Amino acid sequence: MPTHFLLKLPVSFLIIFHNLVTVILLSTPALGEDDHRYTECRGYYDCGLLKNISYPFWATSSRPQHCGREDYELTCREDQYPVMKIKEQDFLVLNFSRQVYTMTIARSDLWDTPCTDNIVNTTLDYDRFSYVPAVRYLTLLYGCRPGNMSVLNNFTCKIMGMDGNISYYVDDSLSRIRMGNWTSCYLIIRVPIMWEALDAMPPENVTTGVLKEVLKQGFQVAYDAEWELCQQCVVSNGTCGSNSRDNTYVAYGDDQSKEQHFWCLCPLRGGLSHGD
Repeated sequence: MPTHFLLKLPVSFLIIFHNLVTVILLSTPALGEDDHRYTECRGYYDCGLLKNISYPFWATSSRPQHCGREDYELTCREDQYPVMKIKEQDFLVLNFSRQVYTMTIARSDLWDTPCTDNIVNTTLDYDRFSYVPAVRYLTLLYGCRPGNMSVLNNFTCKIMGMDGNISYYVDDSLSRIRMGNWTSCYLIIRVPIMWEALDAMPPENVTTGVLKEVLKQGFQVAYDAEWELCQQCVVSNGTCGSNSRDNTYVAYGDDQSKEQHFWCLCPLRGGLSHGD
């Protein structure tokens, strides 16, 4: 545009023209970024036999953090099972039920053997997870003195260099052992398992191998995905993600009628808003 022509235009028009150009230049990269994130978050994460894992889970190798929620990171152990860290404990993810938002997990340190040196109770982050009703507890007692308990549910475990290698398990009912006898064991932890696994355990002659198989079945937890906040975007061919800066949810979508991408910002505890 010739300079002499610009000089003849009103100042108000020049200001509007300048602002319009600025908005166009600034919005173009943002739209491109949303388009890139939408494409990224349309992908799935696979690990071992578990396929097509999506929101709220993410993995550095294939699904960036903005495609899931901050505390739902997965890593793949030996290309067999995803591993998730909860309260500083590593859990193997054995299965998902996406229809009811539950998953089956097992403590990684108790996966190959009930004899662990990590003597801590199993704990969940109750802001994100809750036990399903069918979960029960096994109490594992280590380093017990011989001869002090006349019960059959014992197994051999030598942990942390202790001299005593007699261990016991007891279920929630404590029907096979008196509480006072626990003082004869050095270390005690509680581990969640499914009721079906507990009910199938033989009442006597439990070997380390039998207990190992029970623990390998893991236990189910429900996870809080806040999925309903992004449901409208998913119906519109969108995909959910998150904005870690202000703890909000973002759903990137593809509006086919307008041939451009739009995004939806879904607050943590509120309604769903759209932008295009």
